Amino acid sequence: MDNQKCHEQTTNSRSSKRKLDDEFIVTSSDETTQQDLASHVRAQVQILDSTVSSLEADRAIVKHSIHILSELAKNQDIVNLIVESGGVSALVQHLQAPEWKELSEPRPYEHEVEKGSAFTLGLLALKIVDCNALPTLILMLQSEDVAIHYEAVGVIGNLVHSSPNIKKEVLRAGALQPVIELLSSSCLESQREAALLLGQFANGDTDCKVDRNIDIVQKGAVGPLIDMLQSPDAQVREMSTFALGRLAQAGIAHGGGIPPLLKLLDSKDDRVQHNAAFALFGLADNEYNVADFIRVGGVQKLQDGEFIFQPTRDCVAKTLKRLEEKVNERICKRSKM
Repeated sequence: MDNQKCHEQTTNSRSSKRKLDDEFIVTSSDETTQQDLASHVRAQVQILDSTVSSLEADRAIVKHSIHILSELAKNQDIVNLIVESGGVSALVQHLQAPEWKELSEPRPYEHEVEKGSAFTLGLLALKIVDCNALPTLILMLQSEDVAIHYEAVGVIGNLVHSSPNIKKEVLRAGALQPVIELLSSSCLESQREAALLLGQFANGDTDCKVDRNIDIVQKGAVGPLIDMLQSPDAQVREMSTFALGRLAQAGIAHGGGIPPLLKLLDSKDDRVQHNAAFALFGLADNEYNVADFIRVGGVQKLQDGEFIFQPTRDCVAKTLKRLEEKVNERICKRSKM
């Protein structure tokens, strides 16, 4: 049921086909319409700035204004207008729910306002960091509500993808451990997004890449990623192999990563198969993994496999060559002893 709920909520929140409320539709780019649009955006921002309470009526108004801004933000020509009108800081205020006086009282639109705010900020992704939204987004990663943490990991993923400098900011803000914990989420979409994000964390600038990858492994990412290789969802398998491929030289073999990766070479999904081959190529670079390859029949598997893409076949050939070189190196070392 959790997965079904997650799918329903996130599908709705990610849909780009919702229509703008009938009170305001942009049909012209003339000066009058642009002035009306600017006035309309400022009005929504003002509502968000002035309405922060747990009252049902206030929550309904805020939800409505966020929905309008989210629809407008899908038009890149309007994004700057929303930012210049103070939309980012106004939305950040609503990433967290207001305090309820009584714990037992009904909570109107619980999580809906926060989820809508995160979704809209995702559309304004490059403008979030300067408004100090990262700490709140990282708190949202730890939400028990799957729709909330899915929206948050999606926003952070957009940020990380946009700039290496922003990736460093995200890591400094403490995103790594909450993202790793999402690998064990009941929500397949959150698992997929978290694995993709870890792959992005593990890839990039060489000055601290090795230390960062070791940190990802030490914080417990490998076990859940290996478990995800058995997922019935092809995209989850694809993203887990992607992340493991980026972490291959940081010790994933010790977590039992070689056998399930070899099994994925039989996949009929070309992306899953290629990612698995790439991960195995990385593992073959460590001479201590060679014995594990041989012990589980990995060399034979690589030799006999049927591979869909030419790049995958090339990767497998390089892996076999690398394994052969490592074996020869060990033989040479022993002969000199």
